[in-house]
Amino acid sequence: MPKLPAFSLTASKIFNAPVKFVYDWCTDFREDDYKITGEKKKISILEKTRNRYIISVRTLNGKSLNAAKVVTLKPPNAWHLDWIGDEDDEFADYKLSKVGKRKTQLSVTFRVRNKMEIAANKAQWTKHANAVWDKYARQLERDYTRSRMRSRT
Repeated sequence: MPKLPAFSLTASKIFNAPVKFVYDWCTDFREDDYKITGEKKKISILEKTRNRYIISVRTLNGKSLNAAKVVTLKPPNAWHLDWIGDEDDEFADYKLSKVGKRKTQLSVTFRVRNKMEIAANKAQWTKHANAVWDKYARQLERDYTRSRMRSRT
């Protein structure tokens, strides 16, 4: 079997919410998170501690692929992902920075090592990651707006 190429990429996203809210929202993993993106997945949280999540992910988009996801929390503004999967292995470092009174920038560096021919190449992977984070951003900002409305009443 030919060795598949590994690749790295960096991305960033601006959220209209303060760092603390963004950090808490992004690191509050739930078994129904897939609903935000519309992906077909079964997510099981196997362990949740102050410093770490261990999550099992089964992708059901016409192909059944499994992965283990370990997220190491680095409060108040960073976390690290180790994703070991059937299709690929992913490693990511996430960091939040204040860029305005109520604006936060997420900077992330991904390292991806494909294991299967069907795995996404760098361009496909980047397009998918951007689409997912666009959906997360919309939901995060809706949740932030709701939280501000509740705090005013």
